[in-house]
Amino acid sequence: MQTVLVGIDAGSYSAKAVLLADGEVLARATAVAGLRSIAEAAEGAFAQVLSIAGVERSVVTRVVATGSGAGNVAFADETALEVICIARGTTHHLHTVGTVLDVGAEHCVAVGCSNGQALAVARTDRCAAGAGILLKVVAEVLEVSLDDMGPMALGGGETAEISFRCAVFAESEIISLVHSGISKESIVRGVYQGLAARLRPLVRRSGGRDEVAVIGGGAEDVGLVAALEERLGKSVCVPPHPATVSALGAALVAGDRVDH
Repeated sequence: MQTVLVGIDAGSYSAKAVLLADGEVLARATAVAGLRSIAEAAEGAFAQVLSIAGVERSVVTRVVATGSGAGNVAFADETALEVICIARGTTHHLHTVGTVLDVGAEHCVAVGCSNGQALAVARTDRCAAGAGILLKVVAEVLEVSLDDMGPMALGGGETAEISFRCAVFAESEIISLVHSGISKESIVRGVYQGLAARLRPLVRRSGGRDEVAVIGGGAEDVGLVAALEERLGKSVCVPPHPATVSALGAALVAGDRVDH
C-alpha cells in the first residue's frame, strides 16, 4: 500500500503544501491567503497538491502542519515545530548545511543544524523591515515590479544609505530619496543591503556554521541573495523550490511518525 504524506507550511501570508508518495515528491503548491484566513489558504494548498498528484484525500496517510498558523490547520493530524521542519527540509537537499536562514513574509528565522537536527535558533522581531514583506512595500512605493527589483540591484552603481527601523519609516524615507533625485536602482540596492544587514546577526546568533542556506520566499530574490552574500562574506546555497522547503520538512516529519 502506498504511503502518501502531506506537509503544510501555514504562514501569515500564504500556505504551502508538499505531497510525498513513497518518499518521492509528487506535488508542491502555494496558496496566498489574501482576504481569506490562513486556514482557508491551507485547505486550498492541500486541494492543489492532491489534484496535481492525482490522489484522493482518503488515501493520504498523514498530514503534518508547521508554521505560525499551524494551529489553524484543522485537517492536520498533528503539528511540528517550524525550526524542526526547516532543518529537515533543507538538509534533505543540502546534506552538509550548517545554518539555514528562512526569509518569510513577516518574520525571519535562522536555524543552526547538523544532520537534519535543529541545534540553535535566532529570530527577528515582528517588524516588517526585517522580512520579505518590506520588499513588496518598496516595489509599490517605487512603482516597479517585485520581480524586477532583484535584477535592478545587480546592475551596479551607487547604493543609497537607508537606515530604516520598520516598513512605515522605510516608506517615508524612500519617498524622500526619490524626491531628492536618487535613482530607483540606488534605492533598491540600499534596501537590499539594509535588509541583509538586519539578517546577518541572525546567522551569527544561530551559530554561524560554515555552509549557509537561504530558504523561504526571499530566497527566490536574486537581489537579496546577492546582498546576503556580500554581508556574510561568503556564498550562500539556495535549495530547489526554496519557498516550500518547510512544507517538505513537515512531510518528512509525517513520515517519521508513520515509521514509528
